[in-house]
Amino acid sequence: MDKLEFLLIIPAIIYGVAIVDLLKIFNHKKNYFELVGWGIFCLVAIVISWSEIYNKADIIVKDNFSFYVLILQSIIVARIAAVITPEEKHINTKKYFMEIKKNFFLLLALSGFINLLSQYFVFNDHSPIYLRPILILIMLSCAFYDKVWFRATMLSLLFLLSGILIFSRYLIFSS
Repeated sequence: MDKLEFLLIIPAIIYGVAIVDLLKIFNHKKNYFELVGWGIFCLVAIVISWSEIYNKADIIVKDNFSFYVLILQSIIVARIAAVITPEEKHINTKKYFMEIKKNFFLLLALSGFINLLSQYFVFNDHSPIYLRPILILIMLSCAFYDKVWFRATMLSLLFLLSGILIFSRYLIFSS
């Protein structure tokens, strides 16, 4: 086992637990569409985060601070997954989502903020400066603006942006 494999065991376990939590969302007979949509968004975010870790593997091996930031990010993602996943199988998922909505979006905004700081101060990947602050503002607005159509529109926009991100990276790495 080399150093990179050793360092990535902890985040892999944490992300794995988060994925297992998120998959529990589909166990309910009547699911609220926002709960399922944001749960799928979190799954996509985990996949993108894991690919980012892979792309920045050489930096993580060389610097312990980046490893600690990586652990912090994965812990917050696991917390987000735990918050959005109802524990009881027969629960009103709409009521549950409305109760945890503010905490969920605040945790997403916190995750975006930590990702922003790590992007510029730890990994220095020179991505466009406006992307992560826009994500943070979207999450904060979803936390405090209580309109379903707004959150659904933002979710659709985020899925579109995630698809563009994944597709553009595929094109870059395949050429």
